[in-house]
Amino acid sequence: MASRTFDRQRLTTNAVAACLLGLAFLMSCHSGAADQPAAEAPTPQRVQIAEVETSTADRLLRFSGTLRAASRAQLSFPLAARIAERPVEIGDEVRRGQLLARLDDREIRNNLATAEATLDEIEARQVQVDAELGRVRQLAAAKAATDQELDSAEAAASSLQASLDAASARRQEARRLLSETRMTAPYAGVVTAIHMEPGEMASPGRTVLEVSGAGNLEVEVGVPERLVPQLKEGEGVTLELPLSSQGAVQGTLRSIGRVAAGVGSLFPVVVEVPGQGTVAAGMTAEVLLPAHSDAQLTVPLAAVLNPGGSRPSVFQLVDAPEGPRVRKVAVEVDRLVNGRVAVSGELDSQQPVVVAGHSGLLDGQAVEVVR
Repeated sequence: MASRTFDRQRLTTNAVAACLLGLAFLMSCHSGAADQPAAEAPTPQRVQIAEVETSTADRLLRFSGTLRAASRAQLSFPLAARIAERPVEIGDEVRRGQLLARLDDREIRNNLATAEATLDEIEARQVQVDAELGRVRQLAAAKAATDQELDSAEAAASSLQASLDAASARRQEARRLLSETRMTAPYAGVVTAIHMEPGEMASPGRTVLEVSGAGNLEVEVGVPERLVPQLKEGEGVTLELPLSSQGAVQGTLRSIGRVAAGVGSLFPVVVEVPGQGTVAAGMTAEVLLPAHSDAQLTVPLAAVLNPGGSRPSVFQLVDAPEGPRVRKVAVEVDRLVNGRVAVSGELDSQQPVVVAGHSGLLDGQAVEVVR
């Protein structure tokens, strides 16, 4: 009995000791937590900034083309016949009216000879008919010829006159066709292409050769639709010849196309250049056309994140009661303007943008501006 009482006392003593040890441990933990300092706020990230600027600077756009003669012709015959002669070659200089090619004209010459002979015959008969008509009119006036005889003489004279007119027309047409067998230079220039040789059969509209006129040159370029309203015919423009030692030359806007070849196509613009010195047809030319742009916001290129990607953006400074922070703004990149880049988006033109210190920067993060 005494042994059981002793065991109970020992268990009670152990339990009390365990409770005291647990309480001491809890108090120790609480005391340690109270002694630790409070967590500090994160340090603002250091960044450099630059101002957002507004630019209205115009720019020059380059359009490439090839110089060609302002006067040029693709020459063909209006007749179907064999080419009998072509006394010129590519590169030959020709003068206005010089013979370039000739068709076989024997058939046409025969037709012309026939028409002239017929006309001569009718004209000889007309002399006789006119004399007879005069005689009948005199007899009729003297009441020595009947009205029927007079009408018959007048009818014969009218019929012969109609035949004379028809023969004259046939002779005129034969002469015209004979002239069409000769191809002459429409102006002074250079033969630039030959498409047919003597002995070949020419047909109406088929090009035989090409001539480029001497004098002024021109270049045709295609420009986008938005640029067309800014151009005016007659205004001066600059052309550069990148492959020539000539450098830059001055030209004039001669024509501005108002209709494109199709939807989304470029509009043709022709610039005329005075023929001078070493400038010649066939040279590569770059036409510099001014493009007047509306006001745009520009930022340093260093401010744009992922400028060549699909989602470029910038960090813009925001004033907050607790200190400066940044906000991430999606932008669209347009063009370079005097070392800066034009952008569009929900930018505040009065707030600067971050140009250094982007690494790890988050939208809404506190920053410290380093000057």
